[in-house]
This record gives sequence, C-alpha cells and structure tokens, in this order.
Amino acid sequence: LPPASLAADFSGHWRHFERDAIQIPPAIYDHSADFIFWQRGDRVYGTWSESGHRESHGCVKGVAKGRLVQVQMCLQAGSFGSERAAVCPKYSPSTDRFDLSRKTLTWYRYNDAAGRWERYVTLTKRNSLSSKPWPKECGAADAAS
Repeated sequence: LPPASLAADFSGHWRHFERDAIQIPPAIYDHSADFIFWQRGDRVYGTWSESGHRESHGCVKGVAKGRLVQVQMCLQAGSFGSERAAVCPKYSPSTDRFDLSRKTLTWYRYNDAAGRWERYVTLTKRNSLSSKPWPKECGAADAAS
C-alpha cells in the first residue's frame, strides 16, 4: 500500500452491473455503471456512463489523495439530466468520490440534506489501462481541479 500522501493507481476500466436492480412497475431494469480512468501523477480523469431505465454519460476529473479521489463530473449534451446539470466541458462541483480497495472501487455520493457521504455502488476492475484517447469534448485532461 502506498503512503497516504501518495496517490494510488485508479487507472483502468471499472464496472458495476446488477441484474434486475431497478423496478418501475411494470418493468424491471438492469443497472450498470462504467468508468474509464486515466491518471498522471495525482490527476485522475476519464469518462463514465450509467444506465438503468435511463442512460447518462460524460466526463470525470479529480485529484487523488492516497486511496481516495474526489471528482467533478459533467454530462454529454443529450444525456438524461443534461438539462439541469453541468454539460461537458463544464464540470459540476465535487459531489462524488471513489475509494479504492484491493480489487474494488466504491462510489460515494454526497447527500447535502444528511450532510454525509453515502455509498452508491461498488465497481470492479475490468482492464488495467485504456487504449482509448482522451475525448476532446471533456476539455483539457490536465485541468483537474
């Protein structure tokens, strides 16, 4: 394990999949989330997608501190929710974070009303590194802040 001051390696393709996770009678939907992270030093950036009864996708960036990375996200135009959220390349304030354990990445979302971080889903690593290039619509890769 790296010391707390060093950033862990978040790079790779991370995936969550749960069959029949969302029930909106009369239909039942699977839930999936995918993150592809690249990393330069403590800067983490990437793309994400989530689907269930609706689909969204966009970009993500953040700064890793030890085994935690707090991120800012944006939605691609046309994604579900993009009419009321930050549309890439503009990023929302940081309300999501990822905690890395040995083989999983736990996604937490900040609950303003409760004043605390809440576990959302756990992702597992599919591939170590992505060969996909950084998408231009995400803005500058090293602009993580």
